[in-house]
Amino acid sequence: MIAQEYAHVKSPADAGFQSSLLKDAIASLPMIADDVVQYLERINAKAAKEDDKYSFFLDEHETDDITNHKMGIVAVEHDLQEFKAVAAEKLKRKKVDYVTVAGIDFLIELENAQLKNLPASWAKISGTKKVSRYHAPEVVNYIRERDQHKEALGNACDAAFADLLSEIGGKYQAFRDCVQSLAVLDCLLSLAEVATQPGYCKPEFTNEIGVDIAGGRHPMVEQLLLDSFVPNDVHLSSEGTRALLVTGPNMGGKSSYVRSVALIAIMAQIGSYVPADSAKLGLLDAVFTRMGAFDNMMKGESTFMVELSETSDILKQASPRSLVILDELGRGTSTHDGVAIAHAVLHHAVASLHCLTLFITHYQSLARLASHFPAGELQNVHMRFTEGNHNAREEPEDITFLYEVGEGVAHRSYGLNVAKLAGLPGALLEEAGRRSKAMEELEGRRRLAYLAKAVGRVVEGGGVEDVERVVAGVEQL
Repeated sequence: MIAQEYAHVKSPADAGFQSSLLKDAIASLPMIADDVVQYLERINAKAAKEDDKYSFFLDEHETDDITNHKMGIVAVEHDLQEFKAVAAEKLKRKKVDYVTVAGIDFLIELENAQLKNLPASWAKISGTKKVSRYHAPEVVNYIRERDQHKEALGNACDAAFADLLSEIGGKYQAFRDCVQSLAVLDCLLSLAEVATQPGYCKPEFTNEIGVDIAGGRHPMVEQLLLDSFVPNDVHLSSEGTRALLVTGPNMGGKSSYVRSVALIAIMAQIGSYVPADSAKLGLLDAVFTRMGAFDNMMKGESTFMVELSETSDILKQASPRSLVILDELGRGTSTHDGVAIAHAVLHHAVASLHCLTLFITHYQSLARLASHFPAGELQNVHMRFTEGNHNAREEPEDITFLYEVGEGVAHRSYGLNVAKLAGLPGALLEEAGRRSKAMEELEGRRRLAYLAKAVGRVVEGGGVEDVERVVAGVEQL
């Protein structure tokens, strides 16, 4: 159908397009027409669809072996029909017919009360209380001969099909070029379809290393949310902010935000329009992601081991032209170890690798790392939300997700709100709320005590380290 659609195209100039890519692709399609027609005229389309290899080729295009064995089967079946007259004569009956029972054919069925003239050479195959079924020696020989022809016919059909494939293989170059052209046209058509979608823009590429997206959206999530999807901006540059530390409540949209950035970068570099108001990017050599949590039981690797192994691979391969996305690194172990590993990885990515980084975390203490870098190389952002009132029974607060990215740090994750949405029992939520508040108060007292000691040391003439501890303590509070 494809070859005939463009049968009028004799050269790329006849395709009617200005693009040389389109012209060359379309011009290669009708080149297979003669070969395709030749092969199709040899094939029984109905048998091919039904996977019937015995009738795959039309009669005039069958090989001699196929024809001979088919004729042999017909001859044997004719002899079997002729034998019915011989059997009737031996049984002294006017007529004898064959029956097929349990997949065994050419059986002669006789009532058990009428076996007087049954030849002793006939073999009983099956029977009931009323009838018995027999194979005459001649029938056994005919069936054996027929089965030999059928087996040989199957081999002949397989050989003929293999020869057809080999013949088609001789045309490999032309068919490969056609398939390649179809793939190119299919890809371009898909990209054109995307480009016509509302809200998609043509990305602009620069020599600078960076990702500058205004009103970016997740191309798949927005199809589910339709007009309610909230777009966001991202501005990363090797000369400015290289990394974003993303915090926010659970289910606040952190993962969708960083995924949208990665997808827009990939779509842009394959030549696609992107879901954004505007997009300006430098060429990236890779997009590395470490998201999700799963173990590898076959290799005996825990969730945390898989997480660190993938992070290790990223750190070994990433360059200043890479976009690195890390989602909640360190959550698979104790809080202290998790914070330490997350802190070290983020510092290494920004300070040593100089790659563009989006780092999602619930460890709010990592936000202090931003002050260690000059000129805002690491910036703290969070997914914005609004809080509702909670009642005297210490139930979790009701929060409203805004799905907007704002500057600064979200100092709580509101995990109890997710527990409430998940439908955990009310008594359980009340107890969890009380314990959460008690632990927060205990941690606050510890920080105050730590800060008081640090201030005391400063008053007594402490050094720079003591001053830094005071500053850090104030930031935490």
